[in-house]
Amino acid sequence: MVGTVSGVIITPRGADHDFKLIRGATVSFGLVWGGQADPIDVTGFTAALQVRAVATDASPAFEFKNANSRVTIGSTNGLITFSMTAADSAALTLGDYVYALEVIDASGNNIAVMSGKFKVIPGAT
Repeated sequence: MVGTVSGVIITPRGADHDFKLIRGATVSFGLVWGGQADPIDVTGFTAALQVRAVATDASPAFEFKNANSRVTIGSTNGLITFSMTAADSAALTLGDYVYALEVIDASGNNIAVMSGKFKVIPGAT
């Protein structure tokens, strides 16, 4: 994870990371795919971070993706940024979830990047 992180607490767990999203906060975090020393060119890529109550759920409880303007893709710097407005995060249901992040390259190939636990926790009222 890189840059400014707000509205979310990120905990490394092996190659993956667990997230705690603070409900009602403006959320912003990013990652450099491939690492800052050797970033992967993500020009023309899209990404989706899908959050489900359980991994086998057919539909996500919520997601970060290009189509809902919650994902911004960089270019040769490998930067993928995820964001959510305070109003959007306030509408989330508290609880424990799981997530999977997939990147779709310019050729349409889905690449599993990371997965883990995702928890929505109460914010200050």
